This record gives sequence, C-alpha cells and structure tokens, in this order.
Amino acid sequence: MDRRDFAKTAGFLLASTWLGCKKDAPASSAPSEKPAQPAPKPVHATVFKEDEAKALGAALDRLLPAGIPDGTPGAKEAGVMPYVEGQLQQPHFKAFIELMRSGGRALNGAARKEFKTRWFWELDTAQQDALLQRFQTGSIRVGRFNTARFFEVLRTFSLEGFLGHSRHGGNLNEVAWQSIGFSASCH
Repeated sequence: MDRRDFAKTAGFLLASTWLGCKKDAPASSAPSEKPAQPAPKPVHATVFKEDEAKALGAALDRLLPAGIPDGTPGAKEAGVMPYVEGQLQQPHFKAFIELMRSGGRALNGAARKEFKTRWFWELDTAQQDALLQRFQTGSIRVGRFNTARFFEVLRTFSLEGFLGHSRHGGNLNEVAWQSIGFSASCH
C-alpha cells in the first residue's frame, strides 16, 4: 500500500466508523445546519526557515494531494502546513521541532544528491514521490538522519492536520470532513 492509498483508506475508515455519522444525519440536540467556522489565524513561519517550510509543504502536498479522488481537498486546501507549525509551537510537541527542521533540510539535500536540483519542491511529482518512498522505508541516507522516523512523524502530523477538528488549526473550514461526508455535529 503506498502513502496516498494509506491516507485515503485511513481517512475513509475514520470518517465512516466515527459513530456512524453522515453529513445529512441530524444530531439529536444540535441544529442540522452549522454555520461555517472562521479559519484559524494563519501561523507565521516562526518554526521553520523558508527553505525547510517549502520542502515540508511540498512533501505534505504529496502525502495528501488534492484531487484524489476528483474534487477532494489536499494538504494545502486543508491548511496542514500551518497546522504543523502551530502544533510544533505547543509545549508537548517542541521536542519534534528539530526532527521536522532536519527533515526539511534532508528533503532538500536528497533532491540535490539524487536529482541535481537545489530544492525538493522543484522536483516533479514523480521524483518527489520516489524520494518520499525512500524516506518512508529508510532506504536513503542523508548523513546520520533517521529518514524513516521523520517520515512517520510527518505522516502522523499530516493526517492529524487533515482529519482533525478545525479548532486545532488544520482541516480549514472542515474541508476534509465535508469531502467525506462527516458532520462535526456527530461528536
């Protein structure tokens, strides 16, 4: 199972099993129509340097690409990168800052080494996918950096930011939930 299949399967299973709720199923005590929540305030790139943030953003876009299936949002539309930055500023996630920063640098380093380009985000999607697959399996060496651990944490943050409640900073305007027919009034 590749990354995108995993993400799609995890999302659909989570949504379909979460209390058996459907978008059109009214909650017992809540109104059936919920007003749209304002998007969380954007987090400024205080955790990452610009090149790290761009590499991580491109990786998130490949883990959760828009339009698979057609018309569904991806990481960018759901605000996953701002979610990651916001979470890393929380005391209980500060230990992951250096791992994520190093991961952004490692993605750029691997792009230089493998494809002779300066930045991961400049690679075409097939090249990005190939590098991410090697990070996932730990079959690429970038110094002493643990690429498989980085990938595991990046994937976890991506799913949280995509499928979690928008009050935590991801899933902007609940676009991911809307795309799978999940209603916030069910929980």
